[in-house]
Amino acid sequence: MGIQVWAVLGLMTAVMAKFVMPVDRHGWSLVTVGLGVGGAVAGGLVGVYGFRFGDSTRFDVRAPAAAVGGAVAALAAHGLFRLRRG
Repeated sequence: MGIQVWAVLGLMTAVMAKFVMPVDRHGWSLVTVGLGVGGAVAGGLVGVYGFRFGDSTRFDVRAPAAAVGGAVAALAAHGLFRLRRG
């Protein structure tokens, strides 16, 4: 699994999050995409290098699952932070 695939998964997760948690703030879409892609890349890296989910020669479904999990975690953390700040 490559970083490009994780970035695309993060982008798709961010787009889905935009529909699930619509916010009428200017620039929020860029923040959502950035957090989605960043969280997916971080989750993918942790999955591959931290937990040894797959490598460059074989596909392991746990690596993209870790990427999506990282994106969801980053977006959820940002949502909770925004709720607390008001």
